[in-house]
Amino acid sequence: MAEYVLSGASIKADDRWYNTVFGGKDKNEGNVRLLSVKDHQMVWAGEAGDRSLWWGGFRRGGERKVADRIVKEMKQALFK
Repeated sequence: MAEYVLSGASIKADDRWYNTVFGGKDKNEGNVRLLSVKDHQMVWAGEAGDRSLWWGGFRRGGERKVADRIVKEMKQALFK
């Protein structure tokens, strides 16, 4: 009965001190795909990390921040 299926994955990186000091990679990352059930096509895809643009590796947001950023991207792309 569904028209679309939302699927995704998340990655939790290691928590090494040098990633924080040198601004390394995101501690949490996630990606999502929105697929049409009818024609099996990808409608939208997005990804995000939890690193702060202003504070770099010193301020992180966790899984909730990643999810908020993905939802924000999705709203902007599909529901303008």
